[in-house]
Amino acid sequence: MRFIFHTVLWFYLPPVIFMAMIFGGSSQEGVPEWFPNFLDYLLSLKYTDKAIHTSEYAILSLLWLRAFTAGRFLQATGRQMLGACLIGLFYGMTDEIHQMFVPNRTPDFFDVLADGIGSGIGVIWIYLWRSRNTNTEL
Repeated sequence: MRFIFHTVLWFYLPPVIFMAMIFGGSSQEGVPEWFPNFLDYLLSLKYTDKAIHTSEYAILSLLWLRAFTAGRFLQATGRQMLGACLIGLFYGMTDEIHQMFVPNRTPDFFDVLADGIGSGIGVIWIYLWRSRNTNTEL
């Protein structure tokens, strides 16, 4: 019982917390007043929003893959990698649907695309790292 509790807290709670942070960020009606001017400027640049989406969903897929493998990335299977990637993609889709109901926010197909690319990048990074360290195929 202790092992299961430890596994849930240590491996499965971080991606859930990260998803809650993404949800909280997308629930904001706009950039908060206290937000530093430099970061506000960065967000106004053309592709910064997509880079943020890509980065956060790469992290999300890595967190889910960490949970699925209990931290043993080198033992990740193709199914685990696909699952981590799909969770990121589907969560990105639901996040954009959620933004339809947030004032001053609109859903964007290209955000979902950036989310999916980010999820894929996270998984591909582990795949390449795994392949380099084990010299085996999936």
